Amino acid sequence: MATTEQAIKPFTLTELKGKADPDWCPGCGDFGVLAAMQKAIVDLQIQPHNAVTISGIGCSSNLPGYISTYGMHTLHGRALAVATGVKLANHELTVFVTGGDGDGFGIGGNHFMHTMRRNVDLVYLAMDNQIYGLTTGQVSPTSRIGMKKLEEDSTYDSTNLHQAFERAQLWGEEIPIGKFFQRNDLPSLHQAEPVLDQGGPLALRKLGVPPEVAAEFIKELM
Repeated sequence: MATTEQAIKPFTLTELKGKADPDWCPGCGDFGVLAAMQKAIVDLQIQPHNAVTISGIGCSSNLPGYISTYGMHTLHGRALAVATGVKLANHELTVFVTGGDGDGFGIGGNHFMHTMRRNVDLVYLAMDNQIYGLTTGQVSPTSRIGMKKLEEDSTYDSTNLHQAFERAQLWGEEIPIGKFFQRNDLPSLHQAEPVLDQGGPLALRKLGVPPEVAAEFIKELM
């Protein structure tokens, strides 16, 4: 029986958009990386089903959810190890790996070196902002020597919005380490959620039934 090849329809940036919208901070450079990656895939017409985006943990590692390819959000520092396995399992896939400097060069430093040594055919996009951004400012392997965190500066008041703006002008394009601006007049989670304020998390509350009944119930669930 004769067969015919079906023509592959070109796709656009709109079709490459992920189901979720990025939740990065306004002005974050990760937006530019995502936009450039999407444009490159469209320009090269790499079909989404032939591409996979893999990440570890961190702000930049949320990227697989924002692009319509196959994707895996893996463990902290292990993205390159997983990506190596994906490429070995399917040589036809175009493999992208995204992550930050802490994820790639700190916790995942060993995998970074071994991936280079093995010369794995993949694209690694490392977003280097010189800090562990998601966990509020610990120094990373690419932080500058002698870099001071804001908490170490006794002249800086993190509750003063105007002072925060003034400091931002001094920093220029550099990203400060630590606390930038905070407010102390906002309610805590417990205050905002009366059920937590009144009784605490459900997992820590008493079941309100006799111990033998509770034991039988837990046994059934386990």
